[in-house]
Amino acid sequence: MRRYFFVLVLALAVALIVTACGGSKENGGAEPGELEEETGDSGDVADEPVIIEGEWYFIEGEFHQFNDLSFITYFKEYEATYTYGEEVYYHTKYLGDDKVGGTKTRHFAFKVESPSMERPSEAELWFTETGELVQVGGRDEKGKFVTETDPDALEYLYSSSFFDHYCDPFVKGPEEVELAFGAIFTDPEELERAKTERGYVINGVSSQKRDLGAGKVTVVHYDFTTPSVSQCIYEIGKIGDKYLIVYYVEKYGGGDVELKVTKAVPFK
Repeated sequence: MRRYFFVLVLALAVALIVTACGGSKENGGAEPGELEEETGDSGDVADEPVIIEGEWYFIEGEFHQFNDLSFITYFKEYEATYTYGEEVYYHTKYLGDDKVGGTKTRHFAFKVESPSMERPSEAELWFTETGELVQVGGRDEKGKFVTETDPDALEYLYSSSFFDHYCDPFVKGPEEVELAFGAIFTDPEELERAKTERGYVINGVSSQKRDLGAGKVTVVHYDFTTPSVSQCIYEIGKIGDKYLIVYYVEKYGGGDVELKVTKAVPFK
């Protein structure tokens, strides 16, 4: 069973690190950032994949696979909503280069909000060019912006367990899909087994152009059902140098699970 209570902990985890683990420092010269809208340029329009009516389209190429909080550093901006019982909004944005302790860093802001939260939760993070988290910042109870740089305090935020519990729903990777459905988007033999041995039914495949902030990309739309899921819709597009699941909905008897990526602007 999927959980959505993680949203109440995501930004709170950063806040606890900042306020409860010794984070009483003033912001070390870095100004707290603002999340603002960004409009991507048109870019080059990729060729449409050749979709043949009634036939599955197999992705040729690698998928993005993120395992820790450094996934934020791949994107200048990333915005998504995840819905399971309620809609949760997630937004990260690059605010510019900065220095922390003399080390050059990339400075990001993130924001999480949902109807069950009293107010949006916001925090800021500084990563080195190699993706190491070296500072977090946020507002304390009095509204003062404070930062934390203690590696021991930051260790949990950078761990794979933190990512798996609190970030993974916003950026779905291929391993999770393969555990649920097998490698049906890349392997013809696996799809055939899914249809003949596991009762999968293909309802349709199509494609469309979509602008996720860095110009239009081709998104392939898959519609299928399984014995346990009344409808599965997955949409996959090439973001930067690899493929990313930019939308999915899985409809169960007890409720729907949906991820919708509205911005994915890579640095590359």
